[in-house]
Amino acid sequence: MGYIKSDGTIQDAVSAAEDGDTVLVLPGTYDKGLCDIDDGQGAVATVQSRVHVPAKVLLKSTDGAEKTVLHPSAGTSCFACNGTGSVIDGFTVEGLSGAVNAISVMRSATVSNVVIRSCNVSAITVWTQNSLTTENLTLHAVTNTANIFQATGDGGDTHRNLVVTDCASSARLVYATGHGFMIKNGLVLRVKTGSELAWTQCSGEAVSWRNVTIDDCVVGGSYAFNSNISSNPNYLRNCVVGRVWTTTAKTALRAPLHNGEHCFNCCFLAPAKASANEWKNSFDATDPRLKSLGRLKGSSPCRGQGDPSFWKATDTDIIGNPRLHVDKAGVTTVDMGCYENDPPGLLLLVK
Repeated sequence: MGYIKSDGTIQDAVSAAEDGDTVLVLPGTYDKGLCDIDDGQGAVATVQSRVHVPAKVLLKSTDGAEKTVLHPSAGTSCFACNGTGSVIDGFTVEGLSGAVNAISVMRSATVSNVVIRSCNVSAITVWTQNSLTTENLTLHAVTNTANIFQATGDGGDTHRNLVVTDCASSARLVYATGHGFMIKNGLVLRVKTGSELAWTQCSGEAVSWRNVTIDDCVVGGSYAFNSNISSNPNYLRNCVVGRVWTTTAKTALRAPLHNGEHCFNCCFLAPAKASANEWKNSFDATDPRLKSLGRLKGSSPCRGQGDPSFWKATDTDIIGNPRLHVDKAGVTTVDMGCYENDPPGLLLLVK
């Protein structure tokens, strides 16, 4: 293992890496291009605010996102994935400002265990021009005048265990063209958009949200989900949609889907059914009975009502619990929403 020199940068280490190499980043706060960590020889290293990760290189923190914080200077973006197969794992990005991206993907890339928080930007927060796979990506307190996620590539994006809380966009949370945008286990709480939550114009299955919990959101348009092509709609499966409001009045949206947006095995807070096809296998609930952080109460009608067909035995929910539950009779069930709640336990009275 080598160390960067005192006059070197993390970019120097990444640029020197070859296909298949791993670049490890020690704990510290990286503020305005300066780093407070040791380079292994008693000297302090500096780091460029924007890191270009080439093909087949893993850039990974040694101690995780909470202990490895990047705080770029104003007007400077953070990560750019320029090569196919680049991987970023275990960082917090905070304090971004100006016309910058937190993450931009030019080729296919993987991003894991990354937190983007307390940013005020006028560009796309996560911009994909090819395909992006994320796991355990968290966005908190991000304010954006553009789309927060914009996917324009042919590869399609897949986000597993995506958490978006207390964010605002003058445009949309998701804008997708090309070949789609999928969320598997997602939590969207207290998000405000100037237009729809999601807008798409994609080939094939456009925007697929599977086991996503959405609550306490404000949208600027007439619809939460919208598509420009009725033959390529958004799909919501096993989702729980609680309170969704308009910006003009605090009234629940009566038809939160539009233009063929199909819904399968979902639970909504008393929506008006636009058509039988649009709301197939979904049901109304006066109250999905959500508690803090989108969890289902024990009495929620959303428990055990999801479609388990696209989950495997090894899959987990958003916090790592087994996604599939098999009862004593061998029946497999999945809860709607992002959490798999434990089945009711036995109450033992001891005298």
